[in-house]
Amino acid sequence: DPKDPYALASTYKDDLGILAAREEVPAPAAAAATSSMYYLGSNTTSATAETEAPEAAPEVKDPLAQMRERLEAQRAAAPKYQVLREDVAAPGAPGPGPSVGQAPASSSTCAIPIPSEKDLADLQGRLWTVCHRGQHVAVYLCVRSPNLRKRQIRLDLRCERLDASEIADVALQFNQVQVESSNGRVVLCSGPLQQRSAKVKANLDSSPFVAPGVFDLRCDLEYTVKNDGGEAEAQKVPVELRLPATTFLVPQALGEDAMSDYISENPELLSHQTSQAVSFEKNVSDLPMLVGRCAGLCHFHGIQQASGQDMKFILVAATLPATATPLEGQAAAPSNALVICRCAALVRGSSLEMRVTVKAYQKDVADEICSQLVTTFRELVEGRLA
Repeated sequence: DPKDPYALASTYKDDLGILAAREEVPAPAAAAATSSMYYLGSNTTSATAETEAPEAAPEVKDPLAQMRERLEAQRAAAPKYQVLREDVAAPGAPGPGPSVGQAPASSSTCAIPIPSEKDLADLQGRLWTVCHRGQHVAVYLCVRSPNLRKRQIRLDLRCERLDASEIADVALQFNQVQVESSNGRVVLCSGPLQQRSAKVKANLDSSPFVAPGVFDLRCDLEYTVKNDGGEAEAQKVPVELRLPATTFLVPQALGEDAMSDYISENPELLSHQTSQAVSFEKNVSDLPMLVGRCAGLCHFHGIQQASGQDMKFILVAATLPATATPLEGQAAAPSNALVICRCAALVRGSSLEMRVTVKAYQKDVADEICSQLVTTFRELVEGRLA
């Protein structure tokens, strides 16, 4: 009706609540409320879930329970073993042998402790000797252990001015052996010598040294000295550097049984013997350590024998193999030659008595090595290494 502008709205019930007071508006059903699009399709899902019967989900076992079942099955099928806790050996069967690189030892012997290379180097660095003392200059020497891999021996050298003369350009010229990185000339002091020079290292080729024993290495000491007129005069003095008797020995690990076999099979290589007794008025608390330090400094391998109150030690060393022409005054040692030393020690209160016995293939070699061992013991007990 054009006269009634609200007729259309009244017909479609879309009067924005204007007619709500005059007409009863039926309450919407619950299903209708849930069918709205704003519920994100929950009605459809719920209806489907209600109409369709849920399928039964398969039962999932605990992984730990499955693992336990498998382990129990494996244990049940595994064979059973019986462990014997006692040591069982077949009659006459040999016992376990020594590992590779280890000397066999009997039950009555044990290896004595040898200091490390660093400790031995520290001890060697305190053993300086005077190899020349002239009118103007003195030369000092310290012999280090040979490097077997490089076939070299290291010498530490120093020089000292003895008077008020002006000394300069001090050097040693080696003619018998080769010196690393030089033509045989080792410079001890370049320029004026104030009082004492710094330590100089010289690496010599050790191949020509093919036998143990004391060796005097000849060289020339060269330097300049100013005369009364102020002119520098060249000086050349022959010098001998004494290398100890045990310098060119190599430690040889031998057990007591192997040593007995060697002595019985090679009597000609141990036909010369030298003994020397020495006593010290000083208490030594650790005798095996003392013998081990001496063995390390003199390049021996040592074992201790069990003999009651008296302690006995066996030291064994081999000679270097000949790889070059021997130096003048040297004769190559036999290829299978060993040097065997026996040290018997007895501690009496605050004193120590020792007897050192050395066996070698030559008399002079045995004498010189025995003397070197005794000298080393003196240095360790009451000398520079005490």
